[in-house]
Amino acid sequence: MHSDPTTLLEAIARRITPRIAPEDAQALREAVLAAGEQLHNAEARIARLERTIAASKQGFSTSVAAYRSLLETFQTFRRTIDRILQLTDLEDLPAVLEAIRMETHLTAVRVVLDADLFARHLPEDIPAIPASALLDRLTFLEDRRGRLSPYIGPATRVPDPAFFLGLDFPGRSSCVIFPLRHKYDARRTIGIFSALDTDPERFSRTKATDFLDHFCAVLGSTLITALEHAELDALTVRDSLTGIHNRAYMERHAPRLLDLARRKGRPVQLLFIDLDGFKAVNDRLGHDAGDLVLVQVARTLAGMVRSYDICVRLGGDEFAILMPESSPEDARTLTRRLEEAVLGIHIPAHTGMTQRVHVSASIGIASWQPDWSFEELLRQADAAMYAAKARHHTLEAQASPSPTI
Repeated sequence: MHSDPTTLLEAIARRITPRIAPEDAQALREAVLAAGEQLHNAEARIARLERTIAASKQGFSTSVAAYRSLLETFQTFRRTIDRILQLTDLEDLPAVLEAIRMETHLTAVRVVLDADLFARHLPEDIPAIPASALLDRLTFLEDRRGRLSPYIGPATRVPDPAFFLGLDFPGRSSCVIFPLRHKYDARRTIGIFSALDTDPERFSRTKATDFLDHFCAVLGSTLITALEHAELDALTVRDSLTGIHNRAYMERHAPRLLDLARRKGRPVQLLFIDLDGFKAVNDRLGHDAGDLVLVQVARTLAGMVRSYDICVRLGGDEFAILMPESSPEDARTLTRRLEEAVLGIHIPAHTGMTQRVHVSASIGIASWQPDWSFEELLRQADAAMYAAKARHHTLEAQASPSPTI
């Protein structure tokens, strides 16, 4: 069997030729040769067409792969933008940055912010430095015109990588460092955003930065919005006169602390503090002087508690201190110290008035029980305060000289 069509035609022609006239045989041979050449040309065209189709398939596959890669990049970008836009509380910033780092498979993600703007509202693990110091560090990002531009390239070229990248020795890696702008004043820099990858080719000047530009613009805007929320929130949970937290703050956070204590079986104490003699301050020195005394009392109390205690002004001349992780003996020890400190406040030094008046504190202690709500704990501490006040009045009456008959 002949697999080549031209060879097959020639074989057929050789069998037929002896049986026909010479001139017909010659014509047949020429026809066979022409048919063979046409078949050969057709096979060549088919081969070229097959190669073209194969190349087109490869090009199509490459285009599809590139499209899928671009789509995945866009989807990742959209997810990171969504995470940023969900940020409303600056306390959540570390968790959001970590989620972005994992989403984008980066080695490190870092934000450093202007302490003059953010320091009072940032969690401890978000670094912040004064605006003047921040601008000094950012000279590294200045272009020839003195404008701040992003840095994209090898991490080894970054001065002070501990500040910009959070690593002393970033090694053979690539990074981006973007200045973050204030959403109301584009000329003001509020911090920097940086990202580091151990792949030295991931970030380079040859790659487009459109997504990063937009991401950092959204991040800067969101940080300012979160800051505005924090400042407004501070107005609602801080006592406008004394500057310490108010009752709303304790009511917001105490239930969470009590729930944690319930789950872990930890003790909690509440001190309810009421000033004695404060009415005389208002009556004899005036309400402006009374306000100054309240401010000093608040500072005294707040300066004597631990960082994780909650010290608030409930209203008027009443204060409260919630003490997690504390025993009744801890509460009694602090109570004695607070009573001495309040009694030791030198009122003339804070009011500028020479009249001899003083204030003291009656303090009730309540030890939280697992079946108590915060409201019940507060009621128990309030009742204990009135009992303490009654004891003070009894002691004062006993110490006073009896009237002469």
